[in-house]
Amino acid sequence: MEITWTDGIALYGAVMATWVAVDQFRKSRSHVLVTVQRVWISDSNGCFSDEELSVQAANTGTLTVSFGSLPSLCHKETAMVFPVSHQNSDRFPRDLQPGGSCRVFMNPVYIAQHLKESGVHGIVSLRAKYVDETGRVYWSHYFSLDVDHPLVKENDVQDGPTSERSSGKS
Repeated sequence: MEITWTDGIALYGAVMATWVAVDQFRKSRSHVLVTVQRVWISDSNGCFSDEELSVQAANTGTLTVSFGSLPSLCHKETAMVFPVSHQNSDRFPRDLQPGGSCRVFMNPVYIAQHLKESGVHGIVSLRAKYVDETGRVYWSHYFSLDVDHPLVKENDVQDGPTSERSSGKS
């Protein structure tokens, strides 16, 4: 079988058309990166708060994404945890422009208490999720929480109060 110039040009055209179609499809969808970090919040006096979980959504796509409600945490994908957000959290509903982000702070002690009341103990894997107004779900990676001892021990922190403990994406 011999490949001619015409065959080569046709193959090149097919590859380029496929690349353009995939690129257009990718640009037409929303892309949100969800991360979870353990953080300490500083007040105006320079004092740090108790440890909090920061659940952030960053719009890395080209479309505006609308979130109608706060993110939630999931344990085993079925037991939903709806923590009360911290006063420094962003307000919802929220439109997330391309390149924008929003963040919610959650109290790990409250989360652990809720899980204990559900009969959960020990170290558990959780994931954060944001749901946009079209129903599309954006997940973080799994992160661990010790339900019996939810706060990081002082000697576990290596890089100071802003040390990232766990992160994820959709």
